[in-house]
Amino acid sequence: MVRRKRHSSQGKPRTRKPSRPFPLAARQAIGQHIDTCQNPGLVYERYVHYQRKDDDWALGAPVKKKVVEATVKAQRRLGNRQDLWQGFQDRWRQTIGDALTFEAHPDFRFVSGLGRGGPLEVGFTFHRIYGFPIIPGSGLKGVARAYALVNLAEQLGASDLDGLDQLLATSDEREFWQAFDRQYSDAGEEARGLTRCFRMVFGTVGASGQAIFYDAAPLNVPELEPDVMTPHYPNYYQGPEPPADWQNPTPIPFLTVGSESCFCFAVGWRGVPNASAHEQAKNWLEGGLQELGAGAKTTAGYGYFKPRDAKPGISSRAV
Repeated sequence: MVRRKRHSSQGKPRTRKPSRPFPLAARQAIGQHIDTCQNPGLVYERYVHYQRKDDDWALGAPVKKKVVEATVKAQRRLGNRQDLWQGFQDRWRQTIGDALTFEAHPDFRFVSGLGRGGPLEVGFTFHRIYGFPIIPGSGLKGVARAYALVNLAEQLGASDLDGLDQLLATSDEREFWQAFDRQYSDAGEEARGLTRCFRMVFGTVGASGQAIFYDAAPLNVPELEPDVMTPHYPNYYQGPEPPADWQNPTPIPFLTVGSESCFCFAVGWRGVPNASAHEQAKNWLEGGLQELGAGAKTTAGYGYFKPRDAKPGISSRAV
């Protein structure tokens, strides 16, 4: 039996709103659990649909704000579970072993995973099990590498960062140094040593680096703080319409980590030990967090970190 599509009077197919995938009893149970849930990641990423009204499939700003507020409340409930928190801290310390560590907190606010897909149109990076905010090690490695690349370019007097980046990724050692000597024949021993360290720490196309950048672990329960961004030209960002003053601004609530939240960063090492290169990898990460920032919205002052003993404040880098 073939079903025919129903058409409206204008000849266009009618669209039917999607139905909820769970039975009524399951929806009611989850709706009640939101008020007691201690996992903010679960509330934000899985329970969003139960904050909607039946006729509100657009998930507008009021509904998003409600979800953000529910997530913040779940985070505060998580802070009361010191047993879970201490257990995580112990396991994390065992995981990093003899890694070099340092502690830092956001200068203003921090947000990670904003560009990830999610039910609220803006993402956030939560620990997959406990649900509190984390800073992924993959992103930290990118911050350290970008900062190291800028430092190395200054040492070599190189203006083409992309070209230097491609050169450093060359797998064959002999081929790399031949090309390096052709382009930077006047490089001193210090610059050459920094180049060796860069390739050792971050690796090449054919070999992984020896430095291990672990996920940053919060030292205390991170404080989630609601924030909002307001694109003034929504039609321009969503379609071919040019920016114009008559377009209505669209507030978009999102989550951030507050400046009082302190994280411990760890850089490990694999293979033959090299104390100086290991220390340099840690210094590059520290410099990158302070000068380049991590996460999203760094041009607006988010994502810059200060050492733990420094007082937080609105970043002077904000534009």
